[in-house]
Amino acid sequence: MTLAPAHALRLGACLSLLLLAGLAARSARAQQAAGEQNVPAYQDRLIADGTLKPDISAGDPVSGDGSGLARALRIDAVTSIIDQSGPGAAPRVIGGGVIADGQWETMFFGA
Repeated sequence: MTLAPAHALRLGACLSLLLLAGLAARSARAQQAAGEQNVPAYQDRLIADGTLKPDISAGDPVSGDGSGLARALRIDAVTSIIDQSGPGAAPRVIGGGVIADGQWETMFFGA
C-alpha cells in the first residue's frame, strides 16, 4: 500500500503534533510533582493567638451557646425591579422572594 504524498505529509504532521503534545504533558506533570514536594504541611493557627474580640460593629449583641449541637438559620428577603424606557421597551418587572437556609447537626451525623 502506498500513500499519496499529501496523505503522507498529513500523517507525519499529525504524528508530530501527538509527539509534541505528549512531551508537553510529561513536562507539565514533572513540574507539578516537583512543586508538590516543596509545599509545607498545613498547620491550623489562630490569628493573634486567639485573643481577637468578636466584631460587633453590626450592632448584634454578643451571645453564644457552645453547648449542644451546632445549628444555624438564615433568612434573606430579596426584591428586584427591572425598568426600561424608550420605544418598544418591555414593561416594568417587579420580583421578590425569600431565601431560607438552615443547618442542624444530629447526634448520628444524619444517619
